[in-house]
Amino acid sequence: MKVSEYVKAKSLDEAYELLIENKKNYIIAGGAWIKLSIKTAEKFISLEDLNLDKVYNADKRILEPRTILQIESRRRQQRIAELRSRI
Repeated sequence: MKVSEYVKAKSLDEAYELLIENKKNYIIAGGAWIKLSIKTAEKFISLEDLNLDKVYNADKRILEPRTILQIESRRRQQRIAELRSRI
C-alpha cells in the first residue's frame, strides 16, 4: 500500500473538504480492512482528534463504541449469567 500523506483533521468540515478534494483520499477509522482494499491513496484523513468516541441516540443516551471482541464477550457473560440463574 502506498500513501502520500497522512492528515489529522481538525474538524468534520475539514475532513469532508479533504475527502472530496480527490477521489484517492480516504477517511480512516479503525482501519482493519484498509490494507486489503486500498492499494494507493493520496491522503489518509484521520478523525482521531475530533472526539467522536461517543454517539448519542434519540434518547440522548451516550453510546460508547465497542470492539467486536467486547460485544461478543458481553454476550457470553450475559448468556452465562442467564444459564446460572436457571440452576
